[in-house]
Formats: sequence, structure tokens, C-alpha cells
Amino acid sequence: MPYGHDHDEWLAKKKSSSDSWKERQKERREAGKRKPDDDSSDEPSKKKKGDKPKSDKLVLAKKFRSALTTKVQMGDDEAEALVDELMDGYQSESSSSSDSSKE
Repeated sequence: MPYGHDHDEWLAKKKSSSDSWKERQKERREAGKRKPDDDSSDEPSKKKKGDKPKSDKLVLAKKFRSALTTKVQMGDDEAEALVDELMDGYQSESSSSSDSSKE
């Protein structure tokens, strides 16, 4: 800091600039607010045409593969092979349980 710095003066200047900045931000927020439409407030939001729920198995498989490569330091090929093996076992297990429920 330059010699002869007056801290009280600096603090007052900082406070005034901070207050003016907060006021400008408040005005911008108020100007940006939209009034809610009467029709849309009653209806739930519509989903986009391309929105599809992600399969929980797929998300879990990706996270498990990532954890194997980073935490266990397994190679990408090994981790992918292990996840594929587990998913194949899960799919055959779920199809056999659905077959037995049909009987």
C-alpha cells in the first residue's frame, strides 16, 4: 500500500461502492423477474420430447466402472469386462425370475 494510507477513508469508500453495487444487483433482479402465467401455474411442467429416464442399471454400471479404474486402479479393459459380466448375470437373473412369475 502507498505511504499515507487512510484506512477509515478507504473503508468508507469501499462500503459506498459495495452498497451501490448491491443496489444495482437488486434492480437487475427485480427487472428480470417475470410474472407467472395464470395458465401454466396450475399445470405441471411438460417434459421435452427427447427426455428419457436413464436406466438405473446403466448409471450404476458407469459409476462402478469408474470406481474400479480410479480406486482399485484396474485397467479399462478389465473393468469393462467385469461390469459386462456382472450385467449379463443380472439380466439373466432378472429374466429367469420373470419367467418363473409367469408360470
